[in-house]
Amino acid sequence: MPHADKLAILAYCVSATLKPQLAETNAVRLALAFTEADVAEYWRPTADNYLCKIIRDLLLGIGREVFSRACADKWASAKKGDRVKELDRAFRDPKKYSANKETEEKLRTWLPDGMAFPPTEKKATAKTKAA
Repeated sequence: MPHADKLAILAYCVSATLKPQLAETNAVRLALAFTEADVAEYWRPTADNYLCKIIRDLLLGIGREVFSRACADKWASAKKGDRVKELDRAFRDPKKYSANKETEEKLRTWLPDGMAFPPTEKKATAKTKAA
């Protein structure tokens, strides 16, 4: 089985059993960081799986973080459902709904707190042979 397929299976199994915590350091975060799996490749926020389940202020925060403060301010008077639809469309098709490459990359990689697992630094080990 190709290595990429093995990583995909591992990511699926881990995500099926994951109960994320927001603590800075925990065993789950550390273990997932060692897998070098990119959660954003396997899960994206949609209206059904995330966006409709969070409060208005969090939706505005996502808009502010991904797009800009001006965008979030523009959405401030919109209904929650309209904001959910806009973010859902943007996360589904980042190229179409982004004004620039930076915003497009944010749409492709944004994850809620507790779901992003930055890679750990691999410690270099030097093996020396005894002569």
